[in-house]
Amino acid sequence: MAVMGLFEVDVRVAPVPPNGPAGWETVRLLVDTGATFSTIPEAVLQKIGVTVLGTVPVELADKSTVTKDYGWAVIEVEGRHVPGIVLFGRSGDFALLGATTLEQACIAVDPAKRRLFPTAAIQA
Repeated sequence: MAVMGLFEVDVRVAPVPPNGPAGWETVRLLVDTGATFSTIPEAVLQKIGVTVLGTVPVELADKSTVTKDYGWAVIEVEGRHVPGIVLFGRSGDFALLGATTLEQACIAVDPAKRRLFPTAAIQA
């Protein structure tokens, strides 16, 4: 299975609304510009109190489709807080920082230098 991951970064994740410093958990995610949503390990999301809101079909890199639970969380990436949908990663799943989170945070990817950086402005 091909993954369009470029490199890993540490982010913090919390439930919505964040319930203070104790509600935040640091997690290492693979930057994956081919993934729509971020996938956070289920154990982390359960630990911080993110509630499953439903299920959604997800097409994987190998073109197979699976059903994943999703919830609402805040991801802090590069000092920017992004509330949104996160997928509950199961055992064996990659923990991913997806395109939606990056775009909402106005963060771009520099694959040559393997880094994230803020974009100049929001495109409307």
